[in-house]
Amino acid sequence: ARARPRWRLPAPRPWPALAVAAALIAGLVAWNVALQVRGNDRPPVTALAVAGTDEAPVVEGRVLYASDEGTAVVRLSRLPPPGAGRGYELWVIENGAPRSAGFLELVAPGVGVGLAAGLGEATALAVTPEPLDNLDVPTGPMIVRVPLPARG
Repeated sequence: ARARPRWRLPAPRPWPALAVAAALIAGLVAWNVALQVRGNDRPPVTALAVAGTDEAPVVEGRVLYASDEGTAVVRLSRLPPPGAGRGYELWVIENGAPRSAGFLELVAPGVGVGLAAGLGEATALAVTPEPLDNLDVPTGPMIVRVPLPARG
């Protein structure tokens, strides 16, 4: 019987991996410097803690509010199931009147995320459980109310 030749893999060379690692590190350092330099021009973002009202005391979450841009991202957790044909509607309170910002997207059981834009002179955000076809006025109980800091 004939012996089969043994194939050996060449020993790995560290240089290509080290070159990739060095390039990655240099890129991260450059990105960090760019963010620090550009960071002074970025509008301030305020993080606001959210707690449920007496109607839903277990609800909690956070609002990231960019006042200079007039936008806010809302993330709520521990939301009870809204029921069939219902969802959680986000409201912008401006001059004492509510305006729908649409429905929160339920991204996991009990977790909803939404975006409110065009906040202008808004003084608060609120969330109510509503029928999915409601866009006019709140009809359900307010489960979250978040005062917004004054623009400045």
